[in-house]
Amino acid sequence: MLQYIVKRLLGLLPTLLIVAGLVFMFVHLLPGDPARLAAGPDATPETVAL
Repeated sequence: MLQYIVKRLLGLLPTLLIVAGLVFMFVHLLPGDPARLAAGPDATPETVAL
């Protein structure tokens, strides 16, 4: 049983790395500023800087 758990956890690592890499690439490649999008269209520069 322990061997099964270790195999599953080791198989999970590449999947997590690939997903994290894809999310990182999407955030940095898509146009726009994530802070500006989260703050909304009427946000002041001070609000976005937070």
